Amino acid sequence: MGLLVTASASGAPASYVDSGQDCFAEYYVSDVGCDSAGVTLLGHRCAKARVYYTNSTAYRTVSSYKIYYSVTPGMKYGVANNENYYKFTTGWRTGADNWRSPDNGAVGQWISRSPGKSTSYIGQTKISWEAVPDVPSQSDPKLHISTATW
Repeated sequence: MGLLVTASASGAPASYVDSGQDCFAEYYVSDVGCDSAGVTLLGHRCAKARVYYTNSTAYRTVSSYKIYYSVTPGMKYGVANNENYYKFTTGWRTGADNWRSPDNGAVGQWISRSPGKSTSYIGQTKISWEAVPDVPSQSDPKLHISTATW
């Protein structure tokens, strides 16, 4: 997880904080059975997020976030139509404290999401997601990611 402050085209500070990453491992189990000889790792489906915000004296305004889904190259199919559930775990003050994203987006690119502006307390803010990559013909895995408290 990291925190970065950069300058935007307008010269105003643009800040963001990254979440950690969670991955779901997929295996192929052959006819041999479930012993180690019959199990092959196919790859991973992963998610991570980035929250954009500005600070005032006592509060932080969270304006949007981006989420990134990845899949191990060479897997039979990728991730598509990704949704996620976003919520303030701690530090929420006003505005949207939770939000379910639309079921759209693609693997391998940052997907922009705008749940509505929220304010939170500086030093107490933590945001988490339940990220759900759609997987054809299977139950969709749920990936749990969050920022550190900042």
